[in-house]
Amino acid sequence: MLCGGSALALLACVPPESDAGEDDEAEEGSEDEQDSAETETETETETGTEAESETETESETETESGSETETETETETETESETETESESGELCGNGVLDEGEACDLGEDNDDNGACTSACQEADCGDGLVWEGVEDCDDQNDDNGDACLDTCVAASCGDGFVWEGEEVCDPGAAQGCSDTCTWDACVWDADALEFPLFVFPGEAVVGEMDFDGDCNLIVTGGEQTSQMFRVSPEGSVSAIPVPVDDMGGVAYRESDDLVYFGSSIPDDAIYSIDDADQVELVMLLDKPITSLAVAPEGFGDFGDQLIATAYPNPEVVAIDVDGGTVTSIASSEGFFGGVAFDNAGTLYVLEYSDGRVATLTPEGVFTTLTEGLDRPDGLAIDVDGSRMFVAHRLDFGRIDEIALPGGELTPGPLFEISGGFSATGMAMDGADNVFYEFYEPVANGAVIERLVP
Repeated sequence: MLCGGSALALLACVPPESDAGEDDEAEEGSEDEQDSAETETETETETGTEAESETETESETETESGSETETETETETETESETETESESGELCGNGVLDEGEACDLGEDNDDNGACTSACQEADCGDGLVWEGVEDCDDQNDDNGDACLDTCVAASCGDGFVWEGEEVCDPGAAQGCSDTCTWDACVWDADALEFPLFVFPGEAVVGEMDFDGDCNLIVTGGEQTSQMFRVSPEGSVSAIPVPVDDMGGVAYRESDDLVYFGSSIPDDAIYSIDDADQVELVMLLDKPITSLAVAPEGFGDFGDQLIATAYPNPEVVAIDVDGGTVTSIASSEGFFGGVAFDNAGTLYVLEYSDGRVATLTPEGVFTTLTEGLDRPDGLAIDVDGSRMFVAHRLDFGRIDEIALPGGELTPGPLFEISGGFSATGMAMDGADNVFYEFYEPVANGAVIERLVP
């Protein structure tokens, strides 16, 4: 509606009261509605925001709660598992019931020094625990050279093993070892003697020598005297009349305290001499012998018998002086020289014709130890079995050292070796003195010389 500039026009331009009120109300209503709408919108927005916030908070809370629940569950599971493990490995052992994984369970009687250990395992040699009343020791090793054997028995003299640092030898392991675990060997104070020691006159110096039970050297008299000779540790010499003119091997047997020797004139025979110089004929033989040794127990069926080399049909025989029988062990086309046993019971034989040293089993099997010698005929073995000394004719006579068991040879001193089939007399004492017999032209007789290796 357009209104012009007159009063009437102004009056005419004034809207009716009702219309104005309605418009005001409408405007007010519109504003109220707008305000209401805005308020509702803000309320909805705030409500939605709060709802989202609450939802997120609840979600986070639920997530955290679930995580905590899972963690608690895992912790409880681990705790239960650990509890079960501890129960199986610890708490169950000792309950007196044989549970899985246990070898025994004596309850309160479980003891590391008893039949059932505190870990519910049966006591056993090698477990490092000493079973009281059953085991002496337990060092958890198989070394039988220390204080505790692998059978959990304390080391002792006679057990068959050498206790390092405490024993020199053991009679259960080596021949010639005493019951105090020291070598049961004669020891001469050789430094107090003047060598060579004159024994008897004559050029025919043949035959062996050996220590008797009193550590005298018993020396055969060769081919020109009907005597044996006893040389004391002090160097004195005494003659023993014998009813023979030619003697060969000689050996002392501890079991009857007798010295045995062989002869070829007038008969091929074995004689014995006691410590009172009484001589007896033991048995006749069908051939002469050149060397003698006493077999240790364990050498086949020939323990404590005399092992001899014989000729002219060369062989090694076992002479049972108690039963009066002779058993052939091995034969050869060539002559044999000396024979000797080491402390382990190994028999060594000198093969004179073949120039070698060999071992020989009770079954007659030869194994070469060393070869390249020149007609070896005499030998002596160290009491500890670590070496032997062999007389042979290289360079007109020499005594060489041979390492045992390897057989490495070290050339030794020269001397004039005696002739004949019998072995050169040699012996070795517990002080590593090597004594050997030979003909000395200036003295015109048999002498004993000393070799210090």
